[in-house]
Amino acid sequence: MTAFARQTPSPTRAHRRRRGARSRCHSGLPIGHWRHTESTGSYKKTTYFDGRFRPLLTLEEDTANAASKRYTRRAFDHDNRETYASYPAASDPGQGAGTRTSYDALGRVISTAQNDGPSTFLTTSTAYLSGFQTRTSNPRGQVTTVSYQAYDTPDTSAPISILGPDGVTTSIARDGFGMPLSVTRSGLYDGPPVAATRRYVYDGFERLCKRIDPEAGGTLFAYDGVGNLIASAEGQSSSLSCDAIPAAARISRSYDHRDRLLSVVASSAWPISALVDSGWISAATAP
Repeated sequence: MTAFARQTPSPTRAHRRRRGARSRCHSGLPIGHWRHTESTGSYKKTTYFDGRFRPLLTLEEDTANAASKRYTRRAFDHDNRETYASYPAASDPGQGAGTRTSYDALGRVISTAQNDGPSTFLTTSTAYLSGFQTRTSNPRGQVTTVSYQAYDTPDTSAPISILGPDGVTTSIARDGFGMPLSVTRSGLYDGPPVAATRRYVYDGFERLCKRIDPEAGGTLFAYDGVGNLIASAEGQSSSLSCDAIPAAARISRSYDHRDRLLSVVASSAWPISALVDSGWISAATAP
């Protein structure tokens, strides 16, 4: 039994989900596809699935406005990867304008083509180089090459070098856990080479305790036992150590038992405080 067949309609509620049903041929979909309808007030969303429960066609509409219909069609390959997604349209777009995605034999994206006109496309291509690098060319032909830090799996979440099309290089030094230790941007500016580095220092729990900016020096951070930021201070030394936060520069924060921010209080040198309610400042005091 499918997840759709287990859903029970609730006609007494404004928001309800109706269980799926096998449908007759609709909009080119084969007989035996599934339909799922979700309603919230006058909003209605109908999704048509194929036999593998892949969403091929979606219709969103305001049932009080017949001109509000918006169709989106998708297509998938043998491995359930999305190969086509249409632009929203007032009628079923079929295989019209949209985004088309191609993959290599390993399932990696190698090109993405978006319609720029009835028969023209803006294509972004990606090549996978040795040494775990990617080279991406955008529709304007500009190339960006990225190198990554990875160990047992090809994980692209930790880039260590980004060479942009304008000749600017971003170098990221990381520790063994993938945490950034420094970020350096370098390149040419009006002739001579220039570079700027931002550094990061962590405590024994891998929490950021200091950020060293090239333009403002060090910013200190302190946390409570559950990881909430309880204090910070700007304009501190640029040493690579987790220093104690001086009282004269301290900005303190407090939280309730659900870890929601309650107040922000500046130092005695700048006695400004704010009370926070549901994420909004409800009261503020200043000298």
